[in-house]
Amino acid sequence: MVAAFYLLRLYDVVIATSVAVAINFLVAIAGWAMSLTLPNQLRSESEPSQMGSSSYGWSISHLAIGLSGFSALGAEVVWTRELSLLLGASVYTFSLILAVFLIGLGIGSGLGAAWDR
Repeated sequence: MVAAFYLLRLYDVVIATSVAVAINFLVAIAGWAMSLTLPNQLRSESEPSQMGSSSYGWSISHLAIGLSGFSALGAEVVWTRELSLLLGASVYTFSLILAVFLIGLGIGSGLGAAWDR
């Protein structure tokens, strides 16, 4: 959102893209750093459950998660195409739709994780 609505207005595409890339690298490094400590703590505290898993290491829940993600990305593409007809095909329209989609994914994932506990 910052790159699309603020940086593109003040600077050129190269600066906005460079800032977005730098933010992505910072998030990747933070995720990698968290992965070094968190999964080991979770594995040692609980035993892995074999209920519902097959010999291939996946269960019906993995299939449901995959289909859910596939349909969510398909819906994002459809909404982007449809709303770009109404709002105009611009970087602002795409950025707004992408931001709403990612915020919705974040809220849904957070609620799902809280409900699973």
